[in-house]
Amino acid sequence: MCGGHKVRHKKAVHHLRYLRYLNLSSNALSDLDDRITVLHHLEMIDLSNNNLRQIKCDFSNFKRLKYLDISNNNLTTLQTLPSSLSYLNLSGNPWPCSPTLSWLSPWSLGLSSSLRAQLDLVQCNLINSHQVSPLLQVMKYYTNSVNPFCPEMCSCYFYHFSSRLDTSPSYTVLVNCSMQGLTTFPTLPPNTTIVDLSHNNLSDSSFSSLSLTPQNYDQVTGLILSHNQLTNIHTKLTKMRLHRVFKADHNQITEIPYDFSLLLQSYPKNKIMLGHNRWRCSCNAEITSLNLLTRLEDQEEVICGQGLGTLGLGGKKISDLDPYLLCPPSSEGRNKEFLLQLLCVVLAMVNMFIFSNLLYDYWQY
Repeated sequence: MCGGHKVRHKKAVHHLRYLRYLNLSSNALSDLDDRITVLHHLEMIDLSNNNLRQIKCDFSNFKRLKYLDISNNNLTTLQTLPSSLSYLNLSGNPWPCSPTLSWLSPWSLGLSSSLRAQLDLVQCNLINSHQVSPLLQVMKYYTNSVNPFCPEMCSCYFYHFSSRLDTSPSYTVLVNCSMQGLTTFPTLPPNTTIVDLSHNNLSDSSFSSLSLTPQNYDQVTGLILSHNQLTNIHTKLTKMRLHRVFKADHNQITEIPYDFSLLLQSYPKNKIMLGHNRWRCSCNAEITSLNLLTRLEDQEEVICGQGLGTLGLGGKKISDLDPYLLCPPSSEGRNKEFLLQLLCVVLAMVNMFIFSNLLYDYWQY
């Protein structure tokens, strides 16, 4: 029993092989290695109120363990637990709502109702969010609804998870398949809204096998295609509601369809990145539209491609292009512009004449 004492050295653990109760609560422990696994007779372990960030030992090695308290630490990961437990306290830790803890769901099915009720009170933190959700419930939905459908070599996380008392929780999923050498679009878990497919080998031909609804892309609101081998923006993308994110920077794209440009611009808060592509700069090219350029987070990296018939504009920032240089008016256009300017001058003189007469009549009468 060492509770309340500043324990920093555990060299004598081999002399305590028959120890049954171990209390290291309220000490200065920052980690716990696997040396205590030789204490096979332990029935109670109390590690509460420390600064533990990781526990390297596997508690499932303690076949006689009935009481385990690791509350009020800084733990984010946990290995498997023995089924012999009758008391377990995990509260007061910043557990992430991560699939690495999904083993807790099937493991908890064999616990008593009172112990399950206690675990139901433990919360986890959604990744990249301030939202908290019931740990055990989140792990149940990982086990049943997300993990079985997560693409191989990809990571699937809850992007949003809202528990409800009367009905099933609502949730959305973030899928990260970055840097996996993909050449085709993977099938996603249901309710996926964010997909990161950056740093892969996706090309224009990859779209031929993509079926939006069967592969669960119909609910995707954020798509990251950065650092691939795309040369075009496929028309299938116009059927997606990308109101959160669309990134296609660092590809070989030369043109963006007008309809897709309008679609991106229709969402006021989405994040768009199109830099480091081989854009074809011409008078009618949609990429030169100021309405689109002002929406880009990386507009300083949007550059005219070399050798694309861009009239010497290759390598220049599109945001710096002179509109008159990019779209010089024709001789007929210049004549029409001159006539319009002349008409404006005449109308201005007529207005001044009428206004002067009105002022004269006002002072006379």
